[in-house]
Amino acid sequence: ASGFILVEVIRAVQRDGVLMTLLATIVVLLVLLVDLRSFRSGLIVFLPLLLGLVWTAGAMGFFKMKLGLYNILVLPTLLGIGIDASVHLYHAYRAFGAGSLRYVLKTTGMAIVIAAATTGVGFVGMAVVSHNGLRSIGNLAILGISTCLFGALVSLPVLLAFFESMKNRGIRKGPIEETHSL
Repeated sequence: ASGFILVEVIRAVQRDGVLMTLLATIVVLLVLLVDLRSFRSGLIVFLPLLLGLVWTAGAMGFFKMKLGLYNILVLPTLLGIGIDASVHLYHAYRAFGAGSLRYVLKTTGMAIVIAAATTGVGFVGMAVVSHNGLRSIGNLAILGISTCLFGALVSLPVLLAFFESMKNRGIRKGPIEETHSL
């Protein structure tokens, strides 16, 4: 009978884990909107996280990785790392102002890479163990941290540069001018 219970627990964790991750993602977006006090800025900062999660899901399909009882626990970590990187980059860019993107990537970007790398290194040990469940945690964490970090370090600077160039052409306000002062 315990085998039937375990199967039901696994199904419940997979179903509820995905639902809870979606709800947590919405809460992250709401907190972000409150922090930045701007819908456009919130979406600009949220988009890299969303891209990172979509890329993670795509890579999971490509590598035939499945969410399971063990590795679903990684999803909140990916939310945290993904949004943390974007928020820090955005706040640094806003603090230094237009034209500072290269400097922000050299300074804050490097700090973000180091922080994500130290977290990722913690999961490398799990990726090489013989236990399938622990190995799936390590593999998903490394994949997800990488894609979320890539999303923050590539897509957010591209978006910021795009809005900065539009502002320089006088087309519309960029995300810096419409937010609150630091």
